[in-house]
Amino acid sequence: MTAAYDADLPPLEAGARYWEETVEATLRYGPLFFELAAHAMQGREHAAGLREELIAAWLPSVTELCRAIGLPRSRPGPMRASPSGPRGACSSTCW
Repeated sequence: MTAAYDADLPPLEAGARYWEETVEATLRYGPLFFELAAHAMQGREHAAGLREELIAAWLPSVTELCRAIGLPRSRPGPMRASPSGPRGACSSTCW
């Protein structure tokens, strides 16, 4: 994206332009992100750092949700993340 916000434009037009640039960047770089995310979840060494970041972004919230709905942690040791992502996280982290 070339500019965060053009203060010389009316707010609606500036917002629309910003959105267009955001969508354009997403279409350009989105496939690369998901390819690297897949590598990370497959445990490939070159993407190990990304795996930790991706898991850290959602695991605490999902774990808290599991506890809030009464799912006990029955496995000994630290909670673990599921490669299936948030969809399978409660089953992986809470039992």
